[in-house]
Amino acid sequence: MIVSPAVADPESPSDDGAAPPAADAGTSPVQVVTLTDDAGSPTEQADAGVDDPASVSDSPLPTLSAPTAEDRAVAGAQVDGDLAILTSEIDAEDFLLAGVTWAAGAELAQDATIDVRTRVDGEWSSWSTLDPETPGADGLPGGTEPYLTTAADGVQVQVNPGSGELPADLRLTLVPEDVSGALELEPDGPGTAARSIEVPSSASTSPLADADGATTDGSATTDGAGSARTQATSSVNAQGANGTASAPAVISREAWGANPDYFFWPTQYSALRAAVVHHTAGSNTYTYDEAPGVVRSIYFYHSQTRGWGDIGYNFLVDRWGRVFEGREGSMDSPATQMAIGAHAAPQNTNTVGVSIMGDFSYGPAPAASMGAVRDVIAWRFALAGVDVDARTGLYSRGTSFWPAGAELPAIMGHRDVAYQTRTICPGPYVAAALPGMINDVRELVGNRFYLSNSWTSQAEIQFAFGDRGAEVIVGDWDGDGTDTVGVRRGQTIELTNGHDSTREVLLAYGRADDQIVVGDWNGDGRDTLGVRRGDTLYLRNDLVSGPAQLEIAFGRANDELLVGDWDGDGRDSFGVRRGTRFLLTNRQQNGVAEIDFSYGRVGDQVIVGDWDGNGTDTFTVRRGAEYYMRNSVTGGAADRHVRFGRETDRVIAGDWDGNGTDTLGVVR
Repeated sequence: MIVSPAVADPESPSDDGAAPPAADAGTSPVQVVTLTDDAGSPTEQADAGVDDPASVSDSPLPTLSAPTAEDRAVAGAQVDGDLAILTSEIDAEDFLLAGVTWAAGAELAQDATIDVRTRVDGEWSSWSTLDPETPGADGLPGGTEPYLTTAADGVQVQVNPGSGELPADLRLTLVPEDVSGALELEPDGPGTAARSIEVPSSASTSPLADADGATTDGSATTDGAGSARTQATSSVNAQGANGTASAPAVISREAWGANPDYFFWPTQYSALRAAVVHHTAGSNTYTYDEAPGVVRSIYFYHSQTRGWGDIGYNFLVDRWGRVFEGREGSMDSPATQMAIGAHAAPQNTNTVGVSIMGDFSYGPAPAASMGAVRDVIAWRFALAGVDVDARTGLYSRGTSFWPAGAELPAIMGHRDVAYQTRTICPGPYVAAALPGMINDVRELVGNRFYLSNSWTSQAEIQFAFGDRGAEVIVGDWDGDGTDTVGVRRGQTIELTNGHDSTREVLLAYGRADDQIVVGDWNGDGRDTLGVRRGDTLYLRNDLVSGPAQLEIAFGRANDELLVGDWDGDGRDSFGVRRGTRFLLTNRQQNGVAEIDFSYGRVGDQVIVGDWDGNGTDTFTVRRGAEYYMRNSVTGGAADRHVRFGRETDRVIAGDWDGNGTDTLGVVR
């Protein structure tokens, strides 16, 4: 059963008339301050400061008003009207997170503001404005983003309803590092402990390593499609399946202590198209050891206080660049999908939400944090085949930054998608860095493949594989009748047997300056490799490193080399092109060409393939985005003319679906 921390009547004893049980060692209660009643009227606690401003006269701040319009200029918010709520300085037990919620269905006016400040080690922070967070499902309370602090023991809240009314059931919730129960904070101080919440001992304290990053008993394993599940902090990143956009080390939910009793939202997945970047709010000075507790407090606030049943973000990043798994299933999402979070309504579906723990309204995020955000997005985009330059199919419903109907970019801030909520998340400094992050992710994701199974420009297959700019090769590496791709950089060759980012074969062959060639040299149905040096070819019949098993001299060193099965015998042989002249042989031995004809123009790009499925390879010449195909190894007019892709594309050909006919693909 999911235990919800509903606040009990502070005057009520436990069932047997005794005082409620004490909290377990190392845990603390959630503390709640009721600010309005169910009619929206301020409580005694809420207007203590309004009625008696002198009660906070010792504040180090020059005034008790909400931040001025000038103070908030960087954040783009406005403050008008009078305060309706100003609490006194409230003493509390230590907490790491503060958040304000209100009754389901109630709304804040667009110009309303909620501000909070906290006391740490006897010093009061400056006021911070809490932006409304993404709305939850119908029937769930509304609320602000979580405000982070560092072991605070005091809090003060002020609310300006702006042009609207105070919402009903307005509450301030203070969440500690580890939760044991709930307290209702009375005007005179902490109240009586409510019923205790059962917290498994495995989740009550952080199992992570100490501040130097050394692990305790955790280890890194790979679960699911390209995940990098680490049970504790690890300095070793799990290598991505394709050698590029490697999966960053991620601290799993088990490792940071996610209490399973708080989880009740069923995990669902959707196709990944874009990323939304967030920040939280409040302190940027939490310690290395406090960070896992901050994640646990956000988890409790989202799952229990907001009623979402889980943490809203897919991933969280601390100021040292450590990555924490958020939403259940995020690390193990299928390669092309992402667990649907609760972070950026109405764009929770089809996005991955990554939040930096801190407030970046008035200064930049640490470079380590931004790098980790970049790495998480690149990792998931590479697995999903997301092209940062392609259309996302996600459209704005109208925000301060994007008009209604505008198509949203592949990487955006929460403020770009927030609909009917006013937010500056992830802060202007992080938001300004996102265009540059798109460039960085583009490079990390690497080669993007768009493969078509027909003679249209529709790419039915899309994925990423290999380092950006690496040489691309095509072959049927496992003999299943379907061509897949590989990449070569220097002597290193990586091959995949599927249309995805999974590297199946890694080998070294030849020299870095050799020309690579691909073919089925022995007729076994499997393509293998060869290299060309001058006019000599060095071929192997298996996909392992080693010396050449066959050496053949053919053509001249400056000829354009061609490989194909010209006679349909199942064995590839060679040809060369000189200007418009094609010279082909059907034998794998030194000698002269048996086939000699002319086709195309000087300057055309030549592509080899079996265009009609008759088992014989022929030629296509490319001019820009126009393709002219012949179905025989003879001169003459083109048998087919198609337009495909862009003039700037790198073009490849292969039998992508195993139907015996080669079609085109592009690499971007």
